[in-house]
Amino acid sequence: MDSTEPFFSIIIVVYNGAKTISSAIDSVLAQVFTNFELVIIDGGSKDNTVSIIKNYGNKIHFFNSEPDHGIYDAMNKGIAAAKGEYLYFLGSDDTLLNENVLQQVADSINRHPADLIYGNVLMSISGQRYDGAFSFANLLTKNISHQAIFYKRTIFQQLGGYNLEYKLHADWDFNLKCFTSPTIQTQFMDVLVARFTEGNTSSKPDRDFIKSGLIPDIIRYNSKNPDFLRSIANFDFLWRQIRNASIKNVTDIKLTGLKAPYLDQMIRFQSNIRPALLSSGFISKGMMTLCYLYCKLKKAI
Repeated sequence: MDSTEPFFSIIIVVYNGAKTISSAIDSVLAQVFTNFELVIIDGGSKDNTVSIIKNYGNKIHFFNSEPDHGIYDAMNKGIAAAKGEYLYFLGSDDTLLNENVLQQVADSINRHPADLIYGNVLMSISGQRYDGAFSFANLLTKNISHQAIFYKRTIFQQLGGYNLEYKLHADWDFNLKCFTSPTIQTQFMDVLVARFTEGNTSSKPDRDFIKSGLIPDIIRYNSKNPDFLRSIANFDFLWRQIRNASIKNVTDIKLTGLKAPYLDQMIRFQSNIRPALLSSGFISKGMMTLCYLYCKLKKAI
């Protein structure tokens, strides 16, 4: 790392965020640890966002405002502009938890150097912490909060940017790649990094990611670790992904030679239920349980 380069690049992507952008920026500028740059990528906001950002003057180290192709396109622009050793993405409606966060993270990195280091976030509505240390098996059923992760910039040089084919979960896809790469070291730190605003688009299904990324990763993992889908909780998770992605045929999934007879059974069971009924949690759970027992009986799992 060049001694003139910042240790952290804090990247905020925003579109029409006039109500919250000041809080996000202020939480960064209040940090005790000051060896950082603040990069803001605006998607061509129509409200007062740009004028608010410009009021901060040279406290913003890089700012660009132009139409983009979604949040991950904006993040890729931020990656290209960043000069720091570690990159961190802060949502425009989120805030760093307190003024000591970056110092705590820097201390953690110095104690336990890693390519991807992550902590916890505080959920804004429930007040709960999310969500501890992850294994690859954990990551197959839930993502690490983007606001908890610090990526070494060299990771993006190695793996490229976010896949723009995935509109909602390109970050999940990227994290899965990081956790399976033999050259990328991950490390959990017991630091509460940010206050995360719940209820955004990350909770919605990304059908392309489910079909082309998540389910194939689950199948590959289960082929080597068959106990994974013998867990009814994990079986239910896969069932829900098939339902949420409206998968009607196993050929909809990019299996690339992988064999998964339980997929045929899941799809067949779901095809016998009207979508309106399948959307009912009670009915879906009941049919999933029958499918699970059937697959156990047929030794498909």
